[in-house]
Amino acid sequence: MSKKYGITFKKIILKNYSGFKCEYSTIPGSYCAADLLETFRVEAPYLLEEIDTVLKGEYYDEIFLPDFGFSELRFDPPNAIFNNDFTIPLTELKILLEEWIEFMKKEKFNMK
Repeated sequence: MSKKYGITFKKIILKNYSGFKCEYSTIPGSYCAADLLETFRVEAPYLLEEIDTVLKGEYYDEIFLPDFGFSELRFDPPNAIFNNDFTIPLTELKILLEEWIEFMKKEKFNMK
């Protein structure tokens, strides 16, 4: 799914910082999808659980907020709307999140 949106996951290692980044491309929606993944980087596992809840038709909160920042993700099945600007199907967002989480887990052990 990251290829569909033109997103490349990167590991960043600097002298006083290490972390992860999503680089975007010129594909329509790429910047917003990358921004969404980076915004919810810390909350990604919880967001994935919430998406599963929405897809199952169970009770969910309509708005998902990051711990830091002013962004929001609104659930409007079968889609999610990021900052009232970018709409993505929930099934595609779920796959993107799974790829992002897997990348961060894999690379976390190689941060030294």
